[in-house]
Amino acid sequence: MAKKVSEPRPHIVVSGAERGPFLTLEDSHVSMMPEKYGVDFLWSTGEGLAGLQRKEVKDLISSAEGDRLGRELLQMKALEWKAICIEGNPQWTTEGYLVKSYGREWTRESWTGLLLSIQRQGCLIVQSSNTTDTVRVLEECVRYTVKADHKGFATHGSVVAAFGTVPGDRDF
Repeated sequence: MAKKVSEPRPHIVVSGAERGPFLTLEDSHVSMMPEKYGVDFLWSTGEGLAGLQRKEVKDLISSAEGDRLGRELLQMKALEWKAICIEGNPQWTTEGYLVKSYGREWTRESWTGLLLSIQRQGCLIVQSSNTTDTVRVLEECVRYTVKADHKGFATHGSVVAAFGTVPGDRDF
């Protein structure tokens, strides 16, 4: 079996607004430069700049209700790859309302609409359970973006026919 060659890890620029474990990331330094691009973490890939914005659930809601999220998404357009890491998991009542109140009432439908609107702007969404987990997610995003090629689904062959149209076909 061929040995897997790992891509070199790029230098990560961490926003000066960040605290905790982010300040001790290997091969990183603190600067306000990521803020110019609407992110908390900025690095270079073979195709351009990449960035990750970290948002706790309450912060995402607050920034969506104001103009901060819209401004950050506009700034992120300058990046080749961009994502928001939602830290934490919203809890819902059986009626579909957010358990914790962060201002106005949030329903599951409004939450889904917010996530879809973010993605429609070309910004991916990843999830973490807490700050420590966000460090792991950041490292995975960096590795993903510097990887030379992403074959993923392309290695499974092409679809022979529309699903369910040819009895006996493997796609049926």
